[in-house]
Amino acid sequence: MEGNNPMDKSSQKNERSKIYNILLVEDDFEITDQLERILKNAQTLDCNVTTARSGKEGFEYLRENEYDVLLAEYDMPDMDGIEFLRKVKEENFDEMMRFLIIDEGDEERAKEAVSEEIIHQYIENPWDSEEVKLTVCEKLKRKEIREKEKRLDVSDVSEALNTVEYFQEKMTGESEKTIDKETLIFEFDSSSEFNKFSFELKRMKNIQILDVHVFENKYVVNVGLYPKSYEKIK
Repeated sequence: MEGNNPMDKSSQKNERSKIYNILLVEDDFEITDQLERILKNAQTLDCNVTTARSGKEGFEYLRENEYDVLLAEYDMPDMDGIEFLRKVKEENFDEMMRFLIIDEGDEERAKEAVSEEIIHQYIENPWDSEEVKLTVCEKLKRKEIREKEKRLDVSDVSEALNTVEYFQEKMTGESEKTIDKETLIFEFDSSSEFNKFSFELKRMKNIQILDVHVFENKYVVNVGLYPKSYEKIK
């Protein structure tokens, strides 16, 4: 019968198989209650939400537990949310998706935080519940895809360059609220292959080599790329 494909149920179960840990740093009880309800009611997101009432308390939780998502209020009593999230990044809690909660009038500072890669995105209050759910779920989904695709097995330089172009075309940069950056890893068997690859990358827009390691006679190359629509990468 139509609509009874067992694979459909299996796919839905797999989509929700991971339980995400979310840390919310916010001193306003009403806002924390709203956001907790929004996140827990997202159909494609199974999550545990922990609340901290200050930046100091937020760090205590971060040092004791692992989180997938961090949402922090801009206006906090002990330090502002950007200062807090900057310190979070500096202390190598970089695997989390970092969101800043702002009120009207804070947008310019939030955009600066996005451009400095302190945060992945900001959420404006008052917000639309569906937009908050979609924003967080989409970022987590993209993070999972990137982690699975990060190390790429390619046969030659030409295939590596085609792969870089493919990923760059996939990326979008339509909103100032978010900044998209992709990181890819390639391995080459010789210095000549690596030199050819790096030479060709220099001719491409918004792509750069972030790091190179020689390991077991292989050149391991870490490549960073932004969408072509961006004016310039930092």
